[in-house]
Amino acid sequence: QGLEEIRKNPARDKRNVGYQGIAYRIFFCAKGQEIWLLHAIEKKKRKTPAADLDLAYDRMQNILNGNVRRI
Repeated sequence: QGLEEIRKNPARDKRNVGYQGIAYRIFFCAKGQEIWLLHAIEKKKRKTPAADLDLAYDRMQNILNGNVRRI
């Protein structure tokens, strides 16, 4: 259990279809049999902004500690 990331970086993807050179990140975590989407960003710089990582981490902590309810 922890913060996980899916990366889509068109600079490294030879297919580069539909992304127009834009990099994306999707942050998620797993709890039991569930996968929770925490945050998604369009990267504009090389380094992922600390505020986005902090937001995803805080949301993960809330989920893992049972402070979030499903609707």
